[in-house]
Amino acid sequence: MDAITLGVVQKWIEEHEATLRDSMRESGLPREWEERLAQYPPNSLIPALQRWALLKHFYLTRTEQAERATRSENAIDVARALLRREPVITTLAGNRVEVTGRSYNALANIAAHHLAITDLQGSVARIEQLHAQLLLRYPSRFRRWRIRRRLQYLRTLYGRVFAELLAHRRALYAHALTPDGAPASDVHDGHPAPWWKATSAEDDVRLLVALYEVGPGRYAQLGDPPENEEEKTGYAENFGFHSLLAFVEGDRKLPPAALYDQDLGQVLTSIRAGNLAEKQEA
Repeated sequence: MDAITLGVVQKWIEEHEATLRDSMRESGLPREWEERLAQYPPNSLIPALQRWALLKHFYLTRTEQAERATRSENAIDVARALLRREPVITTLAGNRVEVTGRSYNALANIAAHHLAITDLQGSVARIEQLHAQLLLRYPSRFRRWRIRRRLQYLRTLYGRVFAELLAHRRALYAHALTPDGAPASDVHDGHPAPWWKATSAEDDVRLLVALYEVGPGRYAQLGDPPENEEEKTGYAENFGFHSLLAFVEGDRKLPPAALYDQDLGQVLTSIRAGNLAEKQEA
């Protein structure tokens, strides 16, 4: 094993110090850092190693500060987008569509319809499979009345299940594309997406991805909420949405369920912004 010489450590110091000073060229090193470095002149091995370790520590500190500043700038942009309900652009059935954040009620409706669609798609596939198996097993000239009756039953059942599937898809698109983010009051008349019948399963995926990006995904970019040092309940985000919204409604003297039809990402960001403002004033 090669021994570490003073010359080797001095070379490390030269490289690390040059990198650190170059990264802080505009502001320069803080006075406290310069004073601490001056305590370890690199003219002998032990002080040189101490200076090198200190330079590494300062560089890591500088990197963390830069990353924190970047995250803070990004968080400001994300919060602005949430509060302004800036849309995410996607393409559905060949149409350029602006998808905005959804309210709690709208998200609950979308989740329920999506769950029903997934279940019904499985039922449709199963009916198609059974119908195909009967056709292959019993060619037309060998079909008795019972087989014909079973085939007719499967066709009727397929029509009913497929009609229910289309109704859920129509409702999902209605709740997902209202201008204000509230759930659709009527999924039949005045549908916000009259072209929904031309959409495909791929469009469904694009819509759900856009809904995530504009709402939960965007809100997640704000990072974890600041801890409450006073250990008071305050605007606790671990209440669950029902209790959280009820708490805020009471605090702001709003009618019950007043926030359920407002953009959830906008509401949560507003709560966090208000909470931070209260802490700064205190």
